[in-house]
Amino acid sequence: MNSIRLRIFISTAVFLGVAWGIFSAVRSDRFRVAKLEIDPPSHHYPVNFETIGQIAERYVQGQSLFSLSLEPLKQELLRNPWVKGVVVQKEFPDTLRVRIIERNPVAWWNTPEGVRLWVEESGELFRDGGIPYPFLLPQIQMQGASVDDMVGFLRFWNTQAQLKNLQITDFSVNESDYGVEVRIRSPLRVSLLLGPNLAEAKKLAVGRLVKTLAYLAEKRLNPLRIWASDGKKIIVKLSVSP
Repeated sequence: MNSIRLRIFISTAVFLGVAWGIFSAVRSDRFRVAKLEIDPPSHHYPVNFETIGQIAERYVQGQSLFSLSLEPLKQELLRNPWVKGVVVQKEFPDTLRVRIIERNPVAWWNTPEGVRLWVEESGELFRDGGIPYPFLLPQIQMQGASVDDMVGFLRFWNTQAQLKNLQITDFSVNESDYGVEVRIRSPLRVSLLLGPNLAEAKKLAVGRLVKTLAYLAEKRLNPLRIWASDGKKIIVKLSVSP
């Protein structure tokens, strides 16, 4: 009986010792958040470093790393539509690290209801919450093509070294009209007609198109449209001054 009481006494003492240790650690200034490390966002990101810091500071001020709940901070940051994800890490004894997973749109789309949606490379759509994006991205218009198909074509375009400098302003697919139409603004403003569908558009004679555009820019000619739909020839329709 005495041995049983002794074991109970020792177990209780150990438990109380651990509990007291945790209680002391939670209240100890040694484990209060003293450093807030924020991984800086990209220079073009619509949510700046200061905004992220101000939100984080409200949640960690005076808190111990032991007792600090990370979920409320994550949810507050995720309320911004430009924040795709949040990684928050405790680094003992006194540091909290915050990293924002950014949304990186490749285009935007006006729905039939007039709502602007931004399109990520994954094909995911999101609203901007009234927060402007600082770079010009192409507007896509879809009639006969899915978001994934159009994003796939933009990915194809952006991976062609010779096409990267041809900045797209509008990109549409309408098989009952011109098919695939891409409007560019550099090196000159012109509409490119690339074929009846996206599969044909990917057969674009890239080198020939780039040389044609360079020649037109050099000669200061003003093309209305350029047909480049079969991967072989380039047809240019010029505007004629009266």
